[in-house]
Amino acid sequence: MCRRILVLLLAGTLLLTGCAGEKVPEWELGDVFFFDYKGEAKVAPGDEKTFIYLKDYPSLQTYRGVRVGDDAKEALKKYNLDEFKFEFFATKATSEEFEELSRKCGEMAKEYTEKYEDVSAKEMINRLEEIAEFADVNGKFYFFVQLRYYDNKMEYLSPERKEIGLRKLGGYGFTILIYVNPKTEKITDVRISDVL
Repeated sequence: MCRRILVLLLAGTLLLTGCAGEKVPEWELGDVFFFDYKGEAKVAPGDEKTFIYLKDYPSLQTYRGVRVGDDAKEALKKYNLDEFKFEFFATKATSEEFEELSRKCGEMAKEYTEKYEDVSAKEMINRLEEIAEFADVNGKFYFFVQLRYYDNKMEYLSPERKEIGLRKLGGYGFTILIYVNPKTEKITDVRISDVL
């Protein structure tokens, strides 16, 4: 009788969870590795270098199956965007002929940073068309999250906990950046680093 009640409770819980919408998986250690299509971990930060870029490994994907070229809105549904922030990065000129483009990129990055300061990452993914011209000046736009691995568990590192510092908290810090071209709305790269 007791077993039957437990089974019914579990079934009810699963039904209610399913009705609430698709739940995003919790963070896993695998989130800081790149995998082949068979699900085998192939590259992690610290293996060869502090930063790893998915575009350097065209046959690999993230733990959640995100690949370069994926639709950003669909790919980012695999993450809890409440834990992410976003940033506009101005590229620097590498030669005199690109100085004007670099200046324009810097101005736009500053303007967009101020304009979207109070917008959440979850909302920003649906407003990419508003910043599409940032791609025209070689600006880099990305969503990012910081994580901590401690006691065999990967977890989101909130800004408040980050202020405490890893020395006091213990564990290892990681940062994941997901680059998006706001014009094409495609994933252009994923960078994982073992630094905050």
